[in-house]
Amino acid sequence: MTIATLPTLEETRRAMGIPSTDEVRGQRDAVGYAATPEGMRKAWQLSAEPPMPEAFGAEVAPGVLGVIGPHDDYICTARVYRRVFPLVTARTVILVGVFHGYRRFGIRDRLVLDPYRAWRSPDGEIPVSSLRDQLAAALPAGMAMKDAAAHDSEHSLEGIAYFMRHARPELEIVPILVPAASFERFEAMAHALGAALAASIGARDWRLGRDVAIVISTDGTHYGEDFAYAPYGAGGVAALERRVRTIAS
Repeated sequence: MTIATLPTLEETRRAMGIPSTDEVRGQRDAVGYAATPEGMRKAWQLSAEPPMPEAFGAEVAPGVLGVIGPHDDYICTARVYRRVFPLVTARTVILVGVFHGYRRFGIRDRLVLDPYRAWRSPDGEIPVSSLRDQLAAALPAGMAMKDAAAHDSEHSLEGIAYFMRHARPELEIVPILVPAASFERFEAMAHALGAALAASIGARDWRLGRDVAIVISTDGTHYGEDFAYAPYGAGGVAALERRVRTIAS
């Protein structure tokens, strides 16, 4: 892909449900995620209604170091969000998300930060923590970049951020997108980011879990006819049982 064919910031923003400004990141998906205060309140209310997702093992107390949760329309994920994300009580949250469009943007092997002062949410702005710039400055050369269009194009963090902001209005975030890389490069980026984070929170006299936490956004498996991948059937209990039998054998 040549530089001339890379998506421009203007093109990317035209595709957003609520376009960004130069200071505030807008909203990519204004259909699957709530876009108004009323919509967010309704999603929060309905997320507490049964059936609730099953839990594995012992109940976990709030104040966790981090969690992993899926990104998808609230109709699919809100009950999981309601069960998982309130466990995070730290004010500052490092959001780590999938960068689906890395090929279109010609970006790989680098952590992608945003340049915004804040992110828009249905309930008001979510400030971006000054921790972002400290981490960026501490990472080795060529390991991180800031790109507004990359973040404007991606939906893997926004729905989670909105849900967390509704629960805790004091929330501030450090959004990070992760494109493709080799395992060795992933390992190097993880070690470097971890070292930078440890140094920054030590200098601030912060504690992981109390003051800052990590939330990782995941896709899980894209299963179903929409993704041209349904080897065990279109879905439902029968498809799950066939898959479990295959693994067991």
